[in-house]
Amino acid sequence: MPKSISSKKKWEIIFLHQNQEGPKHSIAKTSKLLRISTWTVRHWVKVFRETGDVLEKKSPGRPRKTSKQEDEEIVEMVKNNKELSTKDVSLELKSRGINLCKTTISSRLNEAGLKYASLTSKPLLTKTQIFQRLRFARENKNRNWNNVLFTDETSVSLGPRNKKIWKSRGERMYQRKAKHYPKIHVWGCFSNYGFGRIVLFKENLTARKLIDIYQEGLLPSSKVIDDPDWILLEDNDPKHTAKLAETWREKHNIDRITWPSNSPDLNPIENVWNIVKNKVAHLQPSTLKDLQEAIKQVWSELPRNLAQNLVLSMPNRIKEITQSKGDSINY
Repeated sequence: MPKSISSKKKWEIIFLHQNQEGPKHSIAKTSKLLRISTWTVRHWVKVFRETGDVLEKKSPGRPRKTSKQEDEEIVEMVKNNKELSTKDVSLELKSRGINLCKTTISSRLNEAGLKYASLTSKPLLTKTQIFQRLRFARENKNRNWNNVLFTDETSVSLGPRNKKIWKSRGERMYQRKAKHYPKIHVWGCFSNYGFGRIVLFKENLTARKLIDIYQEGLLPSSKVIDDPDWILLEDNDPKHTAKLAETWREKHNIDRITWPSNSPDLNPIENVWNIVKNKVAHLQPSTLKDLQEAIKQVWSELPRNLAQNLVLSMPNRIKEITQSKGDSINY
């Protein structure tokens, strides 16, 4: 293999040795003048004589093992049955007299933009839930979401989140995890006017505790909404539908959107929790106190435009629910 040299040096070789207007030095003298090997000089002289240029010849590479028709067959098989593995495809092709290894099949599918991956988990919806979701979408098709206060609760654990790393084929690497980690419960809310207050608590959520959260978090957060007729959005957790909570909301003249069961994909605050948990894990809190401070810090740094964009996503969520006839959507 000749040494890699610049295009300028290649043309100097041709001028000194080959060009009829040049000095016509020998291979050895050209090599000495340019301080490169005689082998390199001979190589580029030969290239110039054969092609009239000093461009690198491109290697033809390994011959393609499949024809265009076979490529189309492979893709068609997988599109007709998305559960087929490369081994299944290989066996089916073999029955047709086409012998291809799994690696080749995988390459052809990747070229077609297909990737073998796990299915995204979605709630198992009953017929009643699907009907309720579709009815909700139709009833709220023209709703103004700018005066809605989106709320929810979640739990943030002290343990590490699942890590993604690059590793070699066959290399095994592990992430040690305890069975149960200490955790903090979080109630949060947002509207088109930004993120409201959060309430952190360690005890289990009860209807009585929910009233305390309403007092501490809900009422102060609602004051920033420039509409006295703002509406509360929360899911159908038993604490939210308890008589104690209903009585409190009636006393404070708070209207609540009737929410379809099993519909986390409809509430954009679920997207917020994913962001919060990832950012908190990145801060690597080591104690419950650190965890509380990390949650507060991350929440305080959430930008208002994130809340606004999530509110703007509601009409599209409603539209997708309608198009899917009440089934789960990709949010």
